[in-house]
Amino acid sequence: MIFGGVPKYLEEINLDRSFNRNMNRLCFSPHGSMVNEVERLFYSQFRETQTYKKIVELLKTGIFSLEEISRRVGFASERFCLRHSGLLAGRMGFRDDVLLAAPHFGKGDQKFQVDLLYQRSDRVITVCEIKHRNKPISREIIPEMERKCRLLNIPAGYTMEKALVSLHGPDESLKETAYFHHSITLGDII
Repeated sequence: MIFGGVPKYLEEINLDRSFNRNMNRLCFSPHGSMVNEVERLFYSQFRETQTYKKIVELLKTGIFSLEEISRRVGFASERFCLRHSGLLAGRMGFRDDVLLAAPHFGKGDQKFQVDLLYQRSDRVITVCEIKHRNKPISREIIPEMERKCRLLNIPAGYTMEKALVSLHGPDESLKETAYFHHSITLGDII
């Protein structure tokens, strides 16, 4: 159970020794095969290893809410979501269709920012609004999103979907509108 059934790890167990002696040798002796395994796994699984290491270090000191973790670790929601845009796309069901994932900035007199915009091979533009608030997002977000969507120049033949990425998701009033096609919380991807 400790080694998750991974054959490479199980081969390291000496059946002539007790559980405690095996664990001490493998995990805590200077040349134990498991000593550096956490580092190796972090680098193979996560792009932003420093962020996740900070989260693990923080969680060693106690129990924290998602908001407390994000505040103490200090990552900006938009930057975090951009770096994990593939994971977000996967959660929304279109990871294999992504052609482009980037923020979008309106220029000229009509300045606006789309936090994250996906252009997809299925001819859909997904406009993501990323909100870092310590409460669910209300329907007050709709006019802001409508303005941004109206100002976007969508290529001919494309349709538009709207997505909300936030700490707590939409409140009941926003859910009732069915305005967003997708709603993801940061907890869904952390």
